[in-house]
Amino acid sequence: MSLYIKTEDYRKYGIHKGSDLERVRAVVQRELDIAPLFVCFVNRREFIRVDFLKPRRRRRRPRAGNRGGRVSRRKTGT
Repeated sequence: MSLYIKTEDYRKYGIHKGSDLERVRAVVQRELDIAPLFVCFVNRREFIRVDFLKPRRRRRRPRAGNRGGRVSRRKTGT
């Protein structure tokens, strides 16, 4: 589950679009009084995304050969 906070709402804490994530995490963690937190910027740094659980890695897309694309046919020597 994620919480999205508008970056402008944390301006009073000295957070702006150019702030580093460690500072943002410290301020949000102190404000929400929850530990641990995982934060990242989304939508061109307009929002701060707060995850309460460690986010999963993105799944890798299978290669083109595994998706059922064109199949090369071998000619047999008959």
